[in-house]
Amino acid sequence: MLVIEDDLAMAEATARMLRDGGFDVIGAGTLAAAKSLIAGHKLSAVVSDVGLADGLLQGRPERVA
Repeated sequence: MLVIEDDLAMAEATARMLRDGGFDVIGAGTLAAAKSLIAGHKLSAVVSDVGLADGLLQGRPERVA
């Protein structure tokens, strides 16, 4: 599972919760970092902050894969 979150405390808390639930978790702090991680990993799900500085959604999701 990929967690995309630019707030470090929130990213760590989310990753910890998911790991405690049995998930393997990788993290990215920016949309650009997430895009590079996606290429190298088989992911089952993504949990993302919708207000990333480099991926402002402006009402619609950006396709990352």
